[in-house]
Amino acid sequence: MSKSTAKVNPVRNPESPLGGSLRALKLLEENGPLAKSHVARSLGITLPTALGHFRKLRDEKLVMATSKQSYSGPGRPLELWDINRTSNCTVGFAIAPPTLVLGLANFQDDLLLHETFDLSETASAEEILAIMERFLLGAVRHCQDKKITLRSVMGCLPGTLPWSHGHAVNMPQLDAVDIRGMIYKACGVNAELSGLSVAMSLGEAEDFEPDTMACLIRWELGIAVVPFYSRRVLFFDKLPPQNFMGLHDYAHMPIQKNGQNDRLCACGRRGCLEAYAGGRAIIKELQRDDIHLPADLVQLAQAGDQQVIEHLNHAAHLLGKAMSWYVLLMGIEQIRFTGPLSVVMSTYEDSFCQGLREFLPDEQVKGLKPQASADPVRRLLIGACRAARHSFVNG
Repeated sequence: MSKSTAKVNPVRNPESPLGGSLRALKLLEENGPLAKSHVARSLGITLPTALGHFRKLRDEKLVMATSKQSYSGPGRPLELWDINRTSNCTVGFAIAPPTLVLGLANFQDDLLLHETFDLSETASAEEILAIMERFLLGAVRHCQDKKITLRSVMGCLPGTLPWSHGHAVNMPQLDAVDIRGMIYKACGVNAELSGLSVAMSLGEAEDFEPDTMACLIRWELGIAVVPFYSRRVLFFDKLPPQNFMGLHDYAHMPIQKNGQNDRLCACGRRGCLEAYAGGRAIIKELQRDDIHLPADLVQLAQAGDQQVIEHLNHAAHLLGKAMSWYVLLMGIEQIRFTGPLSVVMSTYEDSFCQGLREFLPDEQVKGLKPQASADPVRRLLIGACRAARHSFVNG
Protein backbone atom coordinates (compact mmCIF):
# COMPACT_ATOMS: atom_id res chain seq x y z
CA MET A 1 0.00 0.00 0.00
CA SER A 2 1.24 3.44 -0.87
CA LYS A 3 1.44 6.31 1.55
CA SER A 4 -0.16 9.62 0.70
CA THR A 5 2.01 12.72 0.77
CA ALA A 6 -1.00 14.99 1.32
CA LYS A 7 -0.85 17.51 4.12
CA VAL A 8 -3.08 16.34 6.95
CA ASN A 9 -3.34 17.26 10.59
CA PRO A 10 -3.22 14.40 13.13
CA VAL A 11 -4.00 16.95 15.87
CA ARG A 12 -5.33 14.35 18.28
CA ASN A 13 -1.74 13.38 19.01
CA PRO A 14 -1.14 13.91 22.76
CA GLU A 15 1.81 16.18 21.90
CA SER A 16 -0.34 18.45 19.74
CA PRO A 17 0.15 22.17 20.44
CA LEU A 18 -3.64 22.48 20.71
CA GLY A 19 -3.58 20.82 24.14
CA GLY A 20 -6.26 22.35 26.36
CA SER A 21 -7.69 24.30 23.43
CA LEU A 22 -9.67 21.19 22.56
CA ARG A 23 -11.83 21.94 25.62
CA ALA A 24 -12.91 25.19 24.01
CA LEU A 25 -13.49 23.36 20.72
CA LYS A 26 -15.71 20.80 22.45
CA LEU A 27 -17.74 23.59 24.08
CA LEU A 28 -18.32 25.19 20.67
CA GLU A 29 -19.27 21.82 19.18
CA GLU A 30 -21.92 21.28 21.84
CA ASN A 31 -23.19 24.84 22.39
CA GLY A 32 -21.81 27.15 19.70
CA PRO A 33 -21.75 29.79 18.48
CA LEU A 34 -20.43 31.47 21.63
CA ALA A 35 -18.58 34.60 22.67
CA LYS A 36 -15.01 34.21 23.92
CA SER A 37 -16.04 35.55 27.34
CA HIS A 38 -18.76 32.89 27.59
CA VAL A 39 -16.18 30.18 26.83
CA ALA A 40 -13.89 31.59 29.53
CA ARG A 41 -16.68 31.52 32.14
CA SER A 42 -17.87 28.06 31.12
CA LEU A 43 -14.39 26.55 31.32
CA GLY A 44 -13.43 28.43 34.50
CA ILE A 45 -10.44 30.12 32.86
CA THR A 46 -9.37 33.74 32.45
CA LEU A 47 -10.27 35.69 29.35
CA PRO A 48 -6.59 35.97 28.25
CA THR A 49 -6.30 32.17 28.51
CA ALA A 50 -9.47 31.77 26.44
CA LEU A 51 -8.08 34.20 23.87
CA GLY A 52 -4.96 32.05 23.64
CA HIS A 53 -7.07 28.96 22.97
CA PHE A 54 -9.04 30.78 20.28
CA ARG A 55 -5.82 31.99 18.67
CA LYS A 56 -4.53 28.43 18.40
CA LEU A 57 -7.84 27.13 17.08
CA ARG A 58 -8.09 29.97 14.56
CA ASP A 59 -4.52 29.34 13.35
CA GLU A 60 -5.49 25.70 12.80
CA LYS A 61 -8.58 26.92 10.86
CA LEU A 62 -10.81 25.13 13.33
CA VAL A 63 -12.85 28.17 14.44
CA MET A 64 -14.08 31.37 12.87
CA ALA A 65 -16.09 34.46 13.79
CA THR A 66 -19.71 34.21 12.70
CA SER A 67 -22.00 36.93 11.39
CA LYS A 68 -24.16 36.52 14.51
CA GLN A 69 -23.80 38.82 17.52
CA SER A 70 -24.98 38.54 21.10
CA TYR A 71 -26.82 41.43 22.75
CA SER A 72 -26.62 40.50 26.42
CA GLY A 73 -26.71 44.03 27.87
CA PRO A 74 -25.62 47.63 27.33
CA GLY A 75 -22.54 48.37 25.29
CA ARG A 76 -21.19 46.84 22.10
CA PRO A 77 -22.57 43.46 21.02
CA LEU A 78 -20.36 40.45 21.63
CA GLU A 79 -18.73 38.79 18.64
CA LEU A 80 -19.69 35.11 18.40
CA TRP A 81 -17.39 32.31 17.31
CA ASP A 82 -18.13 28.82 16.08
CA ILE A 83 -16.39 25.81 14.61
CA ASN A 84 -15.36 26.27 10.99
CA ARG A 85 -17.64 23.50 9.81
CA THR A 86 -17.11 23.71 6.07
CA SER A 87 -13.29 23.70 6.11
CA ASN A 88 -12.86 20.63 8.31
CA CYS A 89 -13.98 17.08 7.63
CA THR A 90 -13.79 13.47 8.75
CA VAL A 91 -13.96 10.04 7.16
CA GLY A 92 -16.35 7.49 8.56
CA PHE A 93 -16.87 3.90 7.50
CA ALA A 94 -19.18 1.20 8.77
CA ILE A 95 -19.40 -2.52 8.07
CA ALA A 96 -22.88 -4.00 8.38
CA PRO A 97 -22.22 -7.45 6.86
CA PRO A 98 -22.07 -7.83 3.99
CA THR A 99 -22.18 -4.07 3.27
CA LEU A 100 -19.31 -1.62 3.63
CA VAL A 101 -20.14 2.09 3.47
CA LEU A 102 -17.50 4.83 3.43
CA GLY A 103 -17.96 8.58 3.48
CA LEU A 104 -16.19 11.92 3.73
CA ALA A 105 -18.28 14.59 5.48
CA ASN A 106 -17.58 18.10 6.67
CA PHE A 107 -18.32 19.26 10.20
CA GLN A 108 -21.85 20.28 9.26
CA ASP A 109 -22.69 16.75 8.10
CA ASP A 110 -22.60 17.38 4.35
CA LEU A 111 -21.46 14.19 2.60
CA LEU A 112 -18.72 15.19 0.18
CA LEU A 113 -17.86 11.67 -1.01
CA HIS A 114 -19.48 8.31 -0.33
CA GLU A 115 -19.33 4.75 -1.63
CA THR A 116 -21.08 1.47 -0.83
CA PHE A 117 -19.63 -2.00 -1.43
CA ASP A 118 -21.05 -5.50 -1.20
CA LEU A 119 -18.44 -7.63 0.56
CA SER A 120 -20.26 -10.94 0.16
CA GLU A 121 -17.85 -12.01 -2.59
CA THR A 122 -14.78 -10.45 -0.98
CA ALA A 123 -12.55 -13.25 0.22
CA SER A 124 -9.62 -11.61 1.99
CA ALA A 125 -8.65 -8.86 4.40
CA GLU A 126 -6.28 -7.52 1.74
CA GLU A 127 -9.20 -6.86 -0.62
CA ILE A 128 -11.22 -5.12 2.10
CA LEU A 129 -8.25 -2.99 3.18
CA ALA A 130 -7.52 -2.11 -0.47
CA ILE A 131 -11.10 -0.80 -0.85
CA MET A 132 -10.67 1.30 2.29
CA GLU A 133 -7.28 2.60 1.17
CA ARG A 134 -8.55 3.65 -2.26
CA PHE A 135 -11.34 5.62 -0.65
CA LEU A 136 -9.00 7.24 1.89
CA LEU A 137 -6.57 8.32 -0.81
CA GLY A 138 -9.46 9.73 -2.83
CA ALA A 139 -10.68 11.60 0.25
CA VAL A 140 -7.24 13.10 0.81
CA ARG A 141 -7.08 14.25 -2.83
CA HIS A 142 -10.53 15.82 -2.49
CA CYS A 143 -9.39 17.68 0.64
CA GLN A 144 -6.32 18.94 -1.18
CA ASP A 145 -8.36 20.15 -4.16
CA LYS A 146 -10.95 21.91 -1.98
CA LYS A 147 -8.38 23.22 0.53
CA ILE A 148 -10.10 21.59 3.49
CA THR A 149 -8.54 19.58 6.29
CA LEU A 150 -9.10 15.93 7.13
CA ARG A 151 -9.12 15.67 10.92
CA SER A 152 -9.90 12.08 11.89
CA VAL A 153 -11.24 8.71 10.78
CA MET A 154 -13.74 6.46 12.54
CA GLY A 155 -14.53 2.86 11.72
CA CYS A 156 -17.76 1.40 13.14
CA LEU A 157 -17.64 -2.36 13.03
CA PRO A 158 -19.79 -5.30 14.11
CA GLY A 159 -18.71 -7.54 16.94
CA THR A 160 -17.75 -7.31 20.57
CA LEU A 161 -16.65 -4.02 22.12
CA PRO A 162 -14.08 -2.73 22.77
CA TRP A 163 -12.47 -3.18 19.38
CA SER A 164 -8.72 -3.57 19.15
CA HIS A 165 -7.95 -4.86 15.67
CA GLY A 166 -10.63 -7.32 14.68
CA HIS A 167 -13.24 -9.82 15.86
CA ALA A 168 -16.11 -8.95 13.53
CA VAL A 169 -19.38 -10.84 13.33
CA ASN A 170 -19.47 -12.70 9.99
CA MET A 171 -16.26 -10.91 8.93
CA PRO A 172 -13.52 -13.39 9.86
CA GLN A 173 -11.28 -11.75 7.24
CA LEU A 174 -10.74 -8.85 9.64
CA ASP A 175 -9.63 -10.87 12.66
CA ALA A 176 -6.26 -9.60 13.90
CA VAL A 177 -6.02 -6.95 11.15
CA ASP A 178 -4.45 -3.64 12.20
CA ILE A 179 -7.07 -1.35 10.67
CA ARG A 180 -5.81 1.71 12.57
CA GLY A 181 -2.32 1.17 11.23
CA MET A 182 -3.60 0.88 7.67
CA ILE A 183 -5.54 4.14 7.99
CA TYR A 184 -2.61 6.07 9.42
CA LYS A 185 -0.29 4.69 6.74
CA ALA A 186 -2.73 5.69 4.00
CA CYS A 187 -3.43 9.25 5.06
CA GLY A 188 -1.50 10.15 8.21
CA VAL A 189 -4.63 10.77 10.30
CA ASN A 190 -5.39 9.14 13.63
CA ALA A 191 -8.22 6.63 13.60
CA GLU A 192 -10.57 5.14 16.17
CA LEU A 193 -12.68 1.98 15.98
CA SER A 194 -16.03 1.54 17.61
CA GLY A 195 -19.22 -0.50 17.41
CA LEU A 196 -21.83 -0.44 14.68
CA SER A 197 -24.43 0.87 17.15
CA VAL A 198 -22.39 4.06 17.55
CA ALA A 199 -22.83 4.97 13.88
CA MET A 200 -26.45 3.85 14.00
CA SER A 201 -27.33 6.04 16.97
CA LEU A 202 -25.42 9.17 15.99
CA GLY A 203 -26.83 8.97 12.47
CA GLU A 204 -30.46 8.88 13.57
CA ALA A 205 -30.29 11.13 16.65
CA GLU A 206 -31.02 14.50 15.04
CA ASP A 207 -34.38 13.39 13.64
CA PHE A 208 -36.02 12.68 16.96
CA GLU A 209 -38.40 15.31 18.24
CA PRO A 210 -36.82 17.67 20.81
CA ASP A 211 -37.56 17.15 24.51
CA THR A 212 -38.68 13.59 23.79
CA MET A 213 -37.56 10.28 25.26
CA ALA A 214 -37.06 8.04 22.26
CA CYS A 215 -35.32 4.80 21.40
CA LEU A 216 -33.76 3.30 18.32
CA ILE A 217 -33.86 -0.42 17.53
CA ARG A 218 -31.39 -2.04 15.17
CA TRP A 219 -32.71 -5.50 14.53
CA GLU A 220 -30.59 -7.78 12.35
CA LEU A 221 -28.20 -10.56 13.44
CA GLY A 222 -28.49 -9.25 16.99
CA ILE A 223 -30.63 -6.64 18.71
CA ALA A 224 -29.43 -3.20 19.81
CA VAL A 225 -31.69 -0.71 21.60
CA VAL A 226 -30.36 2.82 22.14
CA PRO A 227 -32.27 5.36 24.28
CA PHE A 228 -32.29 9.10 23.57
CA TYR A 229 -33.47 12.13 25.44
CA SER A 230 -33.93 15.39 23.55
CA ARG A 231 -31.84 14.02 20.67
CA ARG A 232 -28.91 13.11 22.91
CA VAL A 233 -27.85 9.49 23.33
CA LEU A 234 -28.20 8.33 26.92
CA PHE A 235 -25.62 6.32 28.89
CA PHE A 236 -22.72 7.48 26.77
CA ASP A 237 -21.49 10.68 25.22
CA LYS A 238 -17.84 9.97 24.73
CA LEU A 239 -15.48 7.92 22.59
CA PRO A 240 -13.55 5.55 22.56
CA PRO A 241 -15.81 2.51 22.65
CA GLN A 242 -14.98 1.24 26.11
CA ASN A 243 -17.13 4.10 27.41
CA PHE A 244 -20.22 2.78 25.64
CA MET A 245 -21.55 0.74 28.53
CA GLY A 246 -25.16 -0.40 28.41
CA LEU A 247 -25.68 -0.30 24.65
CA HIS A 248 -26.13 -4.02 24.11
CA ASP A 249 -27.51 -5.14 27.47
CA TYR A 250 -31.13 -5.05 26.31
CA ALA A 251 -30.63 -7.82 23.76
CA HIS A 252 -29.48 -10.13 26.53
CA MET A 253 -32.34 -9.64 28.95
CA PRO A 254 -33.63 -13.12 29.87
CA ILE A 255 -37.04 -14.09 28.57
CA GLN A 256 -36.57 -17.73 29.61
CA LYS A 257 -35.22 -19.21 32.83
CA ASN A 258 -31.71 -19.87 31.54
CA GLY A 259 -32.38 -23.58 31.85
CA GLN A 260 -30.57 -26.34 30.02
CA ASN A 261 -33.26 -26.55 27.33
CA ASP A 262 -33.37 -22.82 26.63
CA ARG A 263 -31.68 -21.47 23.54
CA LEU A 264 -27.99 -20.67 23.69
CA CYS A 265 -27.23 -17.02 22.91
CA ALA A 266 -24.11 -15.64 21.21
CA CYS A 267 -23.23 -14.04 24.57
CA GLY A 268 -22.77 -17.53 26.06
CA ARG A 269 -25.90 -17.52 28.24
CA ARG A 270 -29.24 -19.20 27.62
CA GLY A 271 -32.70 -17.71 27.35
CA CYS A 272 -31.75 -14.22 26.07
CA LEU A 273 -34.21 -12.21 23.99
CA GLU A 274 -31.69 -12.17 21.13
CA ALA A 275 -31.58 -15.98 21.08
CA TYR A 276 -35.31 -16.01 20.25
CA ALA A 277 -35.96 -12.77 18.36
CA GLY A 278 -32.62 -11.76 16.81
CA GLY A 279 -31.96 -12.12 13.10
CA ARG A 280 -29.42 -14.85 13.79
CA ALA A 281 -32.13 -16.85 15.58
CA ILE A 282 -34.60 -16.36 12.72
CA ILE A 283 -32.04 -17.54 10.16
CA LYS A 284 -31.21 -20.58 12.30
CA GLU A 285 -34.88 -21.46 12.72
CA LEU A 286 -35.57 -21.26 8.99
CA GLN A 287 -32.67 -23.61 8.13
CA ARG A 288 -32.74 -22.64 4.47
CA ASP A 289 -29.84 -22.70 2.04
CA ASP A 290 -30.90 -19.39 0.51
CA ILE A 291 -30.80 -17.46 3.81
CA HIS A 292 -27.52 -16.48 5.44
CA LEU A 293 -27.82 -12.77 6.31
CA PRO A 294 -30.53 -10.23 7.18
CA ALA A 295 -30.33 -8.97 3.60
CA ASP A 296 -31.61 -12.39 2.46
CA LEU A 297 -34.56 -12.09 4.85
CA VAL A 298 -35.32 -8.64 3.45
CA GLN A 299 -35.18 -9.79 -0.17
CA LEU A 300 -37.45 -12.76 0.47
CA ALA A 301 -39.91 -10.76 2.56
CA GLN A 302 -40.16 -8.19 -0.22
CA ALA A 303 -40.85 -11.06 -2.64
CA GLY A 304 -43.73 -12.23 -0.42
CA ASP A 305 -42.11 -15.38 1.00
CA GLN A 306 -44.73 -16.42 3.57
CA GLN A 307 -42.40 -18.57 5.67
CA VAL A 308 -39.97 -15.69 6.13
CA ILE A 309 -42.79 -13.22 6.85
CA GLU A 310 -44.26 -15.59 9.42
CA HIS A 311 -40.95 -15.92 11.26
CA LEU A 312 -40.37 -12.15 11.17
CA ASN A 313 -43.81 -11.57 12.66
CA HIS A 314 -43.27 -14.12 15.43
CA ALA A 315 -39.91 -12.52 16.35
CA ALA A 316 -41.38 -9.01 16.12
CA HIS A 317 -44.13 -9.97 18.56
CA LEU A 318 -41.55 -11.25 21.06
CA LEU A 319 -39.52 -8.09 20.58
CA GLY A 320 -42.54 -5.85 21.10
CA LYS A 321 -43.59 -7.75 24.22
CA ALA A 322 -40.12 -7.37 25.73
CA MET A 323 -39.94 -3.72 24.64
CA SER A 324 -43.12 -2.91 26.53
CA TRP A 325 -41.24 -3.26 29.82
CA TYR A 326 -38.41 -1.12 28.48
CA VAL A 327 -40.93 1.55 27.44
CA LEU A 328 -42.36 1.61 30.97
CA LEU A 329 -38.93 1.66 32.63
CA MET A 330 -37.42 4.41 30.47
CA GLY A 331 -40.54 6.42 29.75
CA ILE A 332 -40.09 5.96 25.98
CA GLU A 333 -42.34 8.19 23.86
CA GLN A 334 -41.13 7.36 20.36
CA ILE A 335 -39.67 4.23 18.67
CA ARG A 336 -37.73 3.91 15.44
CA PHE A 337 -36.29 0.88 13.63
CA THR A 338 -33.11 1.11 11.60
CA GLY A 339 -30.78 -1.36 9.89
CA PRO A 340 -31.59 -3.87 7.13
CA LEU A 341 -34.83 -5.24 8.58
CA SER A 342 -36.31 -1.75 8.94
CA VAL A 343 -36.78 -1.77 5.15
CA VAL A 344 -39.56 -4.38 5.51
CA MET A 345 -41.09 -3.01 8.72
CA SER A 346 -44.50 -2.87 7.05
CA THR A 347 -44.58 -6.69 7.07
CA TYR A 348 -44.11 -7.00 10.85
CA GLU A 349 -45.24 -3.63 12.29
CA ASP A 350 -48.65 -4.94 13.41
CA SER A 351 -47.08 -7.91 15.21
CA PHE A 352 -44.58 -5.65 16.97
CA CYS A 353 -47.40 -3.37 18.13
CA GLN A 354 -49.42 -6.39 19.28
CA GLY A 355 -46.43 -7.39 21.39
CA LEU A 356 -46.33 -3.91 22.91
CA ARG A 357 -50.05 -4.22 23.73
CA GLU A 358 -49.33 -7.25 25.91
CA PHE A 359 -48.55 -4.79 28.72
CA LEU A 360 -49.31 -1.32 27.33
CA PRO A 361 -52.69 0.31 26.68
CA ASP A 362 -53.68 0.84 23.07
CA GLU A 363 -53.47 4.64 23.27
CA GLN A 364 -49.90 4.48 24.55
CA VAL A 365 -48.88 2.13 21.72
CA LYS A 366 -50.41 4.51 19.18
CA GLY A 367 -48.50 7.39 20.77
CA LEU A 368 -45.16 5.56 20.38
CA LYS A 369 -45.54 5.85 16.59
CA PRO A 370 -43.17 2.98 15.69
CA GLN A 371 -41.58 3.84 12.35
CA ALA A 372 -38.72 2.85 10.07
CA SER A 373 -35.66 4.97 9.32
CA ALA A 374 -36.05 6.98 6.14
CA ASP A 375 -32.61 5.93 4.86
CA PRO A 376 -30.75 3.53 7.19
CA VAL A 377 -27.62 3.20 5.02
CA ARG A 378 -27.10 6.94 4.65
CA ARG A 379 -27.83 7.52 8.35
CA LEU A 380 -25.27 4.85 9.24
CA LEU A 381 -22.69 6.68 7.14
CA ILE A 382 -23.48 10.12 8.57
CA GLY A 383 -23.28 8.59 12.05
CA ALA A 384 -19.81 7.17 11.43
CA CYS A 385 -18.59 10.58 10.24
CA ARG A 386 -20.14 12.26 13.27
CA ALA A 387 -18.47 9.72 15.53
CA ALA A 388 -15.13 10.64 13.96
CA ARG A 389 -15.84 14.32 14.61
CA HIS A 390 -16.84 13.68 18.23
CA SER A 391 -13.70 11.63 18.74
CA PHE A 392 -11.54 14.45 17.39
CA VAL A 393 -13.28 17.17 19.39
CA ASN A 394 -13.07 15.15 22.61
CA GLY A 395 -9.34 14.79 22.10
